[in-house]
Amino acid sequence: MKRGRARSPRIFLGITEVSGYFSRLRLGLLELGADAVHVSVHAHQFGYEAGPVPWIVAWSRRAVARRAVAADTSRLRSAVALTNVIASRSALLVWAMCRFDVFILGAGSSFFALRELALLRWLGKRVIYTLHGTDARPPYIDGFFPALRPALDGQWQDSATADRALDELATEVARRVRFLRRLERYADVIVCGPSYGHFLSRSYVNFYAIGLPTPLPAPESSAGKRKTPTPATVVLHAPSQTAGKGTALIRNIVTRLQQEGMPIDYREISGRPNHEVMAALREADVVIDQAWSDTPMAGFAAEAAASGCPALVGGYFSALVGEAVPESWRPPTTFVAPEQLEEGLRDLAADPQELARLGEVAREYVSAQWSQRAVAAKMLQLVQEVPPEWLVAPASCPYLEGCGLTREQARSTVRRLIDRHGIGALGLSHAPALQKAFATFAQAEAGDV
Repeated sequence: MKRGRARSPRIFLGITEVSGYFSRLRLGLLELGADAVHVSVHAHQFGYEAGPVPWIVAWSRRAVARRAVAADTSRLRSAVALTNVIASRSALLVWAMCRFDVFILGAGSSFFALRELALLRWLGKRVIYTLHGTDARPPYIDGFFPALRPALDGQWQDSATADRALDELATEVARRVRFLRRLERYADVIVCGPSYGHFLSRSYVNFYAIGLPTPLPAPESSAGKRKTPTPATVVLHAPSQTAGKGTALIRNIVTRLQQEGMPIDYREISGRPNHEVMAALREADVVIDQAWSDTPMAGFAAEAAASGCPALVGGYFSALVGEAVPESWRPPTTFVAPEQLEEGLRDLAADPQELARLGEVAREYVSAQWSQRAVAAKMLQLVQEVPPEWLVAPASCPYLEGCGLTREQARSTVRRLIDRHGIGALGLSHAPALQKAFATFAQAEAGDV
């Protein structure tokens, strides 16, 4: 008796979008012949999606949008809007459970605050959850956490602002820890970066074993062509949020180098659709991603690499990346401490041949390891089983400075949080050594590492 070929798993991705991650992963999966659908209940502001969506997804999007509008109106309208969200989300979940075998979720999103994961597991669905930073990172070292930003921008001296920020931090720590414990209980696989995996209490897949799905420009298209060389080095910065990305610091660095006489053509683009950012990339010689990053290659740097443009990235994690990320997985950006950004840009701008070489190395890396197809293939591996060498032990990366803020800002925030709410507010009771490291870090003198 002849057996039919086993059906490939049907894959659901969502229910959000973050910098094109899920839509691009879907394209990679489709290239490999997988049956994959991406659903986001929010239309992305930077235009990563295109084309019509199924009616059941459109209903969910309308419900979410109407709830946002109703939030500032009467209680009755708000309750009706919430009921519509619950109804549309329930219908979406039932539709997805009936159709799909694998659920790749992430970026803090879920149907019902992860409560659906128990049902998905009971039904035999495989759940892979990808954490992207802000959904997992301790908020007290997250310069992009909204409640913390006013205090970081000079308002710690205002006691009301400081107390409000610290109280919201403590509340958010508890919320994120609860979220991650539920996730760890029911998800089959969790993907996370070592630099922001502090709250996880079980082993997880190293983000760098998987990478960011990055589109590759077609060589024969205009998107694949580099600009004609010019005497000035074109430096591009594209911040999604200027304070956390360190844009003011980057501007000052560029200005000082220009005053030294270095021929630098500085360009900045912010809050624009992705296709405009890609057009600006084709004219750049080097990009400066951000000043205080906890990853050597975030989305903008990866897009630059795909077009053959090298990236300069600042971040304290540069001191630990060699231990946390195996060399074969490590993205080839110029990843330096924030204090070395100026020296790094000076060296790069003075050597066009080195820039060209670094751009080619970056392009080859993304093509081989971070293309949409390459990342999709590694995701399909996770659908089957997790290679042991891809796993990271919990709380094994002693990174303390976070993302989007200076070392002193991180130190001050941790110290203030402990003083107001106690050591337990760090959310690290599962990792005593890491908790102690943060306490020591908070009490160190300014200038200490």
